[in-house]
Amino acid sequence: MTAIFKSKPVVSGWMYIALCFLPSSLYSQKSEQDEKTVDVYLEKASEYSSLKVSDSCLFYLNKALEIAEEKSSKDELFKVYMQYSKYLYNNGNYSIALEYTYKALNTLDQEAIHYQDAVPSLLQKRYFTIHSEIGLNYLSMDHTKEGLKHFETGLGILNSLEGEDTDFVKERRHRLYTNIGSAYLMENDLDSASVYYSKALESLDKEKNLKELSVIYNNLGIICKEKKEYRQANDYYQKSLKIRSQLKDTLGLAQVYNNTGNVYYFQRNYAKAIPVLQKALWLSKQSGGGIKSEMLAAQFLSNCYEQTRDYKSAFEMQKLSQQLNDSLMGTERIRIATQLGLEYQYKKQLKDQELEQQLKLKEKEKSILFAIIL
Repeated sequence: MTAIFKSKPVVSGWMYIALCFLPSSLYSQKSEQDEKTVDVYLEKASEYSSLKVSDSCLFYLNKALEIAEEKSSKDELFKVYMQYSKYLYNNGNYSIALEYTYKALNTLDQEAIHYQDAVPSLLQKRYFTIHSEIGLNYLSMDHTKEGLKHFETGLGILNSLEGEDTDFVKERRHRLYTNIGSAYLMENDLDSASVYYSKALESLDKEKNLKELSVIYNNLGIICKEKKEYRQANDYYQKSLKIRSQLKDTLGLAQVYNNTGNVYYFQRNYAKAIPVLQKALWLSKQSGGGIKSEMLAAQFLSNCYEQTRDYKSAFEMQKLSQQLNDSLMGTERIRIATQLGLEYQYKKQLKDQELEQQLKLKEKEKSILFAIIL
């Protein structure tokens, strides 16, 4: 099971950097108040998003967007678009999340036009953030080649910032290497994946990035398993298990136990595979969100029981695997239905905004006409 590393605030899960293009002295008192309101609305949206109260989250996001668009503030629009994208991404609505991420990219492009010689480092950092997030969206949609293009763009930006902000580059480089490695692993380019995971290991602080370290070890184990280097694969899995035990990452443990049991299965060591996979099955249930991991554990167990001629247990595990797969498909159907609903809201919002702009234009034309007549 391939893992894409996500962290806060950068490249693992979602990130946005609240940098300002304009000094506060350029804003009027009303603008300062509006800016505070936008920030307050975004904070409220974030709170409701964490509580999974979608209606309230979207309400405050729309309020923030309304103010930012009225002011035509590039800085505020950037923050609102990124938070919209974050909310949608976390709810599995990757295609619409991508739309908002590209909107944020467009605001940066409009700002960068004002700089003929060189784009300021603050803008470059935001460009890095955007391309990293676009890459993650594409990977989540299984469009790995597109994801890699944006990760490579992000890598180029980091290289250009090397001498300007060492801390910024150091903190983000290893995470970007990890995600590039995952993209190549999803493409089944095992050698390239291994190269970037190795680069990530060389550049990260192992004490401060345990979660990422466990992901790298797990994925290096997958690479070795695919190459039939089973002993080395198991070594990497044991390293990942040690860290995930330390982090009390129940679902993460289940996933690595699944991978470990799968290695034992390919080694035909069913006596070791079965108890490991039983542990994966139990942990998946305990995690409360590991339907896919539970399904895989049941399927792997069914395979092992079949090889040991325990056909009754094999049938029971196969039946469980099918039930979990049906449940997973039901969850996916709900997600798709939710995405379709959000796409409808998104398109309706665009139409409403277009209509509002047309009305404003007509009012403006009418006032000009009145001025001419008067």
